[in-house]
Amino acid sequence: MGRKKTENRITDESLFHSTRAMDRRGTRYGKLVCIEPTEKRQSGSVVWRCKCDCGNEAFVSSKSLVTGKISSCGCIKREMMRARATDHTGMRYGKLVAIEPLENRQGGGVVWRCRCDCGNEVFVRGNSLVTGDRKSCGKCLPREKSRAMKKIETILKSGVSTTEILQSINRIQMEREEYHV
Repeated sequence: MGRKKTENRITDESLFHSTRAMDRRGTRYGKLVCIEPTEKRQSGSVVWRCKCDCGNEAFVSSKSLVTGKISSCGCIKREMMRARATDHTGMRYGKLVAIEPLENRQGGGVVWRCRCDCGNEVFVRGNSLVTGDRKSCGKCLPREKSRAMKKIETILKSGVSTTEILQSINRIQMEREEYHV
């Protein structure tokens, strides 16, 4: 173990290994403050008893603390989950409008009853609405695609240049994106 020069970067394996044995009492890592080392080891790394700003205790390996992999007792993740639990009633996501949340959950997420522009009703996880994974009921997409293909076929039959065809395709795609956004 010693210093190695790798691609104009100096890595010091011994420095990393010595950080595991350091006394971290009172050291802050995100929302965690190290209280005392435990007898436990995780992949050869000392596990520390830490106090989180929210008041909870957490047991975290020094490697996870130093690398920033863990920076709270889990309260940050819980706060983010609460922030995501917003009311989507009346909000539009592509062709879908959220009508109401349902009591049943799917994978821990809220399921919403939504109405598509074509009139169909579907049940979608709130997360899928927010991330854009679901933008329609799925039944109206083949019609929409076939309309776009018909436009392209009309353009191809008209005898216009390749540049004009590409511009038309781009215009159609932009129209679709504006509609979904």
